[in-house]
Amino acid sequence: IRVMGDKPESRLAYGLYLLLTHSDWVQAKKHFEAAAAAGKDISRYLSKITELEKNHLEKEAQELYDELVKKAKRKKWKEVSRLAEKLTTGYRNTEVVKKYLGDIEKAQGKALVALAREEGTSRSKKSGFMPGLVGSYYEGRDFQNLKTRRVDATVNFDWGNGRPHSDVRRDNFSIRWVGFIYIPRSGRYTFIVNSDDGVRMWLRGERLINDWVERNPTDSAREVTLQKGYYPIKIEYYDAGGGACCKLFWKVNGQREIIPAKYLFHTSKQRK
Repeated sequence: IRVMGDKPESRLAYGLYLLLTHSDWVQAKKHFEAAAAAGKDISRYLSKITELEKNHLEKEAQELYDELVKKAKRKKWKEVSRLAEKLTTGYRNTEVVKKYLGDIEKAQGKALVALAREEGTSRSKKSGFMPGLVGSYYEGRDFQNLKTRRVDATVNFDWGNGRPHSDVRRDNFSIRWVGFIYIPRSGRYTFIVNSDDGVRMWLRGERLINDWVERNPTDSAREVTLQKGYYPIKIEYYDAGGGACCKLFWKVNGQREIIPAKYLFHTSKQRK
């Protein structure tokens, strides 16, 4: 660039220099894109950039996971919660997160319970629990483009062809609900999510439902044995197009019903 000035050829050459001598794919990519905008063919370099970017993300994900394990051993639950959220959102497609996803989700569940207990132990306002689940509404399926956040008393939605929220378009949106569910009596519970389209559900950090597919309104169910008390819960849903619905039920002693609002809670930390 110093010799030739800001020309496509010099951009291409400098990008190649950064790529081969420093593995600086971030800056190299900027110079290649500038050269491409001027008509230069950069296709031969894209695979190398992709490889370096992937390796970088894998390294970052591994470092975050190792840090999460250390914090969990020391019971630094606030940090565990932050690291788990970062891994499961920004690094979900890495091999590291795919390999350790179950461990990450269990650590996240323990962290949420521990943080809630720090705010109090009784089932009252003193406990830090507030009614409803926190719903984060996104455009797209990857939970990157957050449009709005609100508290939903329960999950019982049939939007048809309409919008789930005025700030979100009709099709190609996703929602993540987080909070706690109170189990009033120990026993067997069947959790059922009826959705159009994909849905995933976690309870106490364990993934119970994983039907991340396009479909007409369909039930996804899982039966578990639970003791009386609070459990962290997370539901992820996406709509690809057309009709849209998501409804959360439980079946206890053979009776199926929408999980009543009086059993769903969140904490002040989850609203932020």
